[in-house]
Amino acid sequence: MACWFGLISGEIDARSLASQIFFFSNYYNLYGPAHQGLGGTGVLWSLAVEEHFYLLFPLLFILLFRGAIGIRHIVALVVLVLAWRCARIALWGTDEWTIYFSSDTRIDSILFGCLLALLEWRGFRFPEGRAAWLILAVAACLLLPTFIVSSDFFRSTFRYSLQGLALMPFFFYAVHKPSALPFRPLNWPLARRIGVYSYSIYLSHDVFIDALGRQGASTVSVLIVAGALSVGYAALLHELVEKPFRGMRSRTVGHPVQAGAAAGPAAVERASDDTLQPGRGAGTQPAFGRGRMP
Repeated sequence: MACWFGLISGEIDARSLASQIFFFSNYYNLYGPAHQGLGGTGVLWSLAVEEHFYLLFPLLFILLFRGAIGIRHIVALVVLVLAWRCARIALWGTDEWTIYFSSDTRIDSILFGCLLALLEWRGFRFPEGRAAWLILAVAACLLLPTFIVSSDFFRSTFRYSLQGLALMPFFFYAVHKPSALPFRPLNWPLARRIGVYSYSIYLSHDVFIDALGRQGASTVSVLIVAGALSVGYAALLHELVEKPFRGMRSRTVGHPVQAGAAAGPAAVERASDDTLQPGRGAGTQPAFGRGRMP
């Protein structure tokens, strides 16, 4: 409707719309005919990559649960995706944007997070105390070249792997030590709320930017108004869609929301210490037993 009334750019293209609805827009954008889709919907390519990953990972999860494969095989898969990116560029001359959009070259970005969860399930813990700060410093050093190195080969290959690897300790400590100084802002009420809305904000923000740009709004106005509209839309979506479907999911699969999960990060924050020191808080303990999958 926004397109019909001229509020956003582009046109309603049935093939483009189908690629977004059925989660193959990343490949359609690369290999499909040139088209003018709806303005602001280009970000949906990343949703396609995620859905492709979710078709694969349940099989890996079942095999891992049954002991048919181990975590070493998940690590090998991460390395294999990196090798595949290198091969596509070195042997077949694949361009940077094809690497960027393709599921077969980007699924490891999600796999790193799954790997961290599986490692925790097996009892792995990053060290605490001074060693924690050292690990975070090393991780930050690994992240730095991914933002400043301009080599096309590096940006299309090792950049993604280094980012996934370097972010693992940051996510670990942010969850287990949310009151530690570097991660405290992430647990402020506003930050937690934005975290709940974040994916809906990501999927909608470009549409609002496109619409405001068509009205000739200034850059500052676009930044402020698009931000407010994106958050408002995400909040509405959360109340009208996400919450009802969350209850439906709980009733369907029989996994009700636990009290700890309902309490949210604030409860974890109260149980954790803020010094990254060992043995001083429930935040250092796994939320589930080691003998079974969560």
